[in-house]
Amino acid sequence: MPMPNPPKDDGAQKGAQKQIHPAIQKAMPTGSQVHDALMAPIDADLTTENLQTLDAKYAGETPDERRKRSDRYKLALQKYDIAFLAWVNGLNEKVNQYRQSVLAYAEKKSGQIDVDKMTNLESKISNLTGE
Repeated sequence: MPMPNPPKDDGAQKGAQKQIHPAIQKAMPTGSQVHDALMAPIDADLTTENLQTLDAKYAGETPDERRKRSDRYKLALQKYDIAFLAWVNGLNEKVNQYRQSVLAYAEKKSGQIDVDKMTNLESKISNLTGE
């Protein structure tokens, strides 16, 4: 039974991601890019490019070799799931840390603007009152 070819991944996102602004979508990696980056060190056979060559690569394998390869792929997919979860969690952590630094910067700038406005207002009041 031949291995299925992966669906074409042209970067178009489906489902909930339809709501994402096109500029943001453009910055996102495609599913195949993420898959290949995570899968390549686990089992190169299961990368997008190599899936299409498996029938030829393993044409002469015995049923026992095929079973062993299937078991290897199952383990690889379990490792992939763990790697994907770690990648998503790591990405979320980096994004949240950056978000916090942006908010802290904005709050600092906003506070500085408020201080500058108050100083300017106090100066104007002083000029009006002659103090």
